[in-house]
Amino acid sequence: MGIKIEYHINKPVIFLTEEECEKSILTEYFGVSKDIPYAIVCAGVKRDYPIKQWPVEYYQIVINQTHNLINWVQVGSLEHDHLPLQNVYNLIGRTNVRELFSLVNHSKFGLGPITFLMHAC
Repeated sequence: MGIKIEYHINKPVIFLTEEECEKSILTEYFGVSKDIPYAIVCAGVKRDYPIKQWPVEYYQIVINQTHNLINWVQVGSLEHDHLPLQNVYNLIGRTNVRELFSLVNHSKFGLGPITFLMHAC
């Protein structure tokens, strides 16, 4: 990227390009304004280690009780088990890692178990 980086902290840092900071995947896929406030939910589970999973119906309860306060965007990998939730913008299997970082950058918060999303947030 041609950026000189001086580290002043001892934690991972992710640098987004100007385009990634400006781009809205929600606009691209759903035609909604990039300025809408939203939260990200990852309600899926990996088949090899399901112990971390919160019941998917609990996620739906949270979304149902808050969808009039915040928009919800559901993310997740197609390699894992993700039941589509209601009242969400469904991006399951539609983002790469950089796009997920861009989504997180613009989101208010994330909801999910101990996953890649938690670390990205």
